[in-house]
Amino acid sequence: MSLELTYIDPQNPGDLDACRSLRTRVFVDEQGIARAVELDDRDADCTHILITHTGHPVATGRMLPEGRIGRMAVDPEWRGRGLGRVVLDGLMAAAADRGLRRVSLHAQHGAVPFYQRAGFSACGDDFIEAGILHTPMERELEQPAADFRAHLTALANAINLAA
Repeated sequence: MSLELTYIDPQNPGDLDACRSLRTRVFVDEQGIARAVELDDRDADCTHILITHTGHPVATGRMLPEGRIGRMAVDPEWRGRGLGRVVLDGLMAAAADRGLRRVSLHAQHGAVPFYQRAGFSACGDDFIEAGILHTPMERELEQPAADFRAHLTALANAINLAA
């Protein structure tokens, strides 16, 4: 089963459309978040990670320039295979490569344990965002991999071994 990991920076419009397509399926169709809330105007400012299988998006996430990770989405049929962690690790590696020392995110309440396993800690009070309970979280970053592109290749190889 071959999966492809794409690091989108700067964005390829086709890849960005694939990210948005998956996010629409997960956040708008599955979770009932308003399309106007999900498809904001920040995508052009972000770093995106996209994992595809036979050309179809199966996992994605983005990071704002200041290091806030968000829009983490995995196709329901692909959940539980470690793809979300690969996307998260890729975004953290990109942040470290840019010299950021910390990343943050707003975790949906049910995803807090996932982010805790990745080294994130709560850093504030829970709040409602897009009608869903969220927890603000953050994590200190390690030094960047000596070769960022090689690190992404290793992540891509890992998902193919796990899939």
